[in-house]
Amino acid sequence: MSFASLRRLRPDEVPAVRRDPVEPKARAAAEPIVEAVRSEGEPALRRFAERFGELSPGDALVYRREVELKAAWESISQEERNCLARTAQRIRHFARSQRSSASEISVPIPGGEAGHTLAPVENAGCYAPGGRYPLPSTVLMTAVTARVAGCARVCVASPRPTAVTLAAAYIAEADQLIPVGGAQAIAALAYGAGPIGACDAVVGPGNMYVTAAKSLVSGRVAIDMLAGGERPGSPLTALPVDRCVRITPGKKSPSILPLEDPEYVAVSVMVPNKELAERVDELIAIGATDVMVFQIQNYR
Repeated sequence: MSFASLRRLRPDEVPAVRRDPVEPKARAAAEPIVEAVRSEGEPALRRFAERFGELSPGDALVYRREVELKAAWESISQEERNCLARTAQRIRHFARSQRSSASEISVPIPGGEAGHTLAPVENAGCYAPGGRYPLPSTVLMTAVTARVAGCARVCVASPRPTAVTLAAAYIAEADQLIPVGGAQAIAALAYGAGPIGACDAVVGPGNMYVTAAKSLVSGRVAIDMLAGGERPGSPLTALPVDRCVRITPGKKSPSILPLEDPEYVAVSVMVPNKELAERVDELIAIGATDVMVFQIQNYR
């Protein structure tokens, strides 16, 4: 077990660490990329994807459900398939229950009627972070939900997707996956690019460039949220690892943990295996000591 101390903050210091969800430098970097993809389409998308090492010249821009996604599903182990299928079914079951809990209403009023209807967007764009630590869970949570909602087309974008990520898109019933990330992927989902049709909504988490791009296209498409801003929560005495992994790490995205006990708090990071130990070391190296927490204990 290794130990790391929380940085203690006084209440008057908290406003100083709150940030706009969109970093100015990220917006400045994302804006020309978004505009280029909007105006040029596929050539600009390929240019940026190649620049950032996501594609090589001649690589496929779209992975199709019944070809590449299905092949990835068949290539992974039975244990991995079982895990993905089980998780997808749980998400699907909840989404269906959630969908059935909402109903349309129509109320007669003088001169007409008032009410609301429920209608899915036609085309859903789902972004899932990739890289060394991909999130197939994000593919499932976004694409499965879109399918249950009744979206006619579901497109996933994820940079350098692993076989498990592609398999997750398959079991989630996504129509296609584009192996591109960052601002260029968000722009492609929002405006379309070559074989990629424009989407009506773009959802899913990402880094600061993804967040900046989502803010830029939000007038064109619906988005879920701009991750990175204030997310109020309840005071905690224990924070599990899976919760910490979902906190965006780094000095540009501080996390504040309110504590009821004003006494000194020690943070213990329990590392059950070598892979997670390496992950902890990497996060701590980039300033995530405040968030990689397994259990918080009071020491008097």
